[in-house]
Amino acid sequence: MRVPFNSTTPPTGAPSAAAWGTLAILVILYFLSILDRQLLSLLVVPIQTDLKLSDSQLGAAQGLAFILFYSVMGLILAYAVDRFSKAWIVFLGVGFWSLSTIACGLASNFGELFTARLGVGAGEAVLGPAAASLMGALFPRDRLSLANGIYMASVGAAGLTAFWLGGTLLVHL
Repeated sequence: MRVPFNSTTPPTGAPSAAAWGTLAILVILYFLSILDRQLLSLLVVPIQTDLKLSDSQLGAAQGLAFILFYSVMGLILAYAVDRFSKAWIVFLGVGFWSLSTIACGLASNFGELFTARLGVGAGEAVLGPAAASLMGALFPRDRLSLANGIYMASVGAAGLTAFWLGGTLLVHL
């Protein structure tokens, strides 16, 4: 079934299997993006020690670098989502944030970590606009709030998982 991504009218009737499958993929991706953000906060001390970062440098790399590009790129990517293939934009965004996350792990100084965090912010910024657009195109109005609620529930689940799993791993490593 071809998804009506450029349709101006929302679908009617029950959501299709493709709609639920797309929502499942979006939930998994959002879960992973939140997990990625939360796990970093558990690793502040080891990262700061390993890279010999000041508190200001750590704050800039952890917060400013991510938020700066997340906010700016969110606007640019929202424009792109309205005009180009949503699937390709999500694919490229997830690929970019994944490679940037790997670069964070390989960073050996402040500049590398800051640059990699800029990349993570830019890549993760694609998900919000793309998810909203996809859900609007795939779900009828009377089910759109349910789809949005399921999508947003992954934030809490990812935060819980990050702190529980991350804390457990830190204790045992």
